[in-house]
Amino acid sequence: MYIIDKNKDYYDHYSHIYGVDKNIVFDRRGSVLINNDNLVLQPENRFFRDETQYILLETGMVQYLIKIDDIKYRKAPHKTLKDSFNLVFDSAKFEIVKKFENYKNIFGKAISIHSVYNDWFSYLDYVCGTKSKKIDYLNYRVTDEISIDLPILANTFLTRIINAEDIWKDINTYISSLNNDKDIKEASDIEKIVNHGFDKKESFRGKNK
Repeated sequence: MYIIDKNKDYYDHYSHIYGVDKNIVFDRRGSVLINNDNLVLQPENRFFRDETQYILLETGMVQYLIKIDDIKYRKAPHKTLKDSFNLVFDSAKFEIVKKFENYKNIFGKAISIHSVYNDWFSYLDYVCGTKSKKIDYLNYRVTDEISIDLPILANTFLTRIINAEDIWKDINTYISSLNNDKDIKEASDIEKIVNHGFDKKESFRGKNK
């Protein structure tokens, strides 16, 4: 896989290990440099600032449901009066709750991150093809509070819990599938999701239009 991007991520070197195939091009231009702060909703965005949070990382056709717990905050520097009332993210525990491998790309990007919210009903198991009895954390819907396309993960805790080689392989497989399926695919995965009434950007809960 040949990666086009001025930024470097922690899985990039596998292109040299497996060989740079310029027939499989990952155009990552426009990638976003992030850190742990970008993965956690700040206190002013949450009713309970110590509440457990969740994000969904999609790499190709694989999704990781990630739990963020034991969240700690610190006071922001008092540059203004407003700052004296604010807290900023300090640390947290990141844990993979579930890895979905059902050959579906939901958000139309090779890699992306989205916040998810615990809700009473969800299509997470429907979209990812997982029966409720196989997972303890089903009731989630994607929100737009965190939505990052082409994130650079190198400066986040995600590098500690997700194998870099797995990400490279997931993205390589996804981009290869786009080239292979152009002529034979009846409808893209995104089209199928939209056809079922789901909003691929904001929620697994569909809104019929």
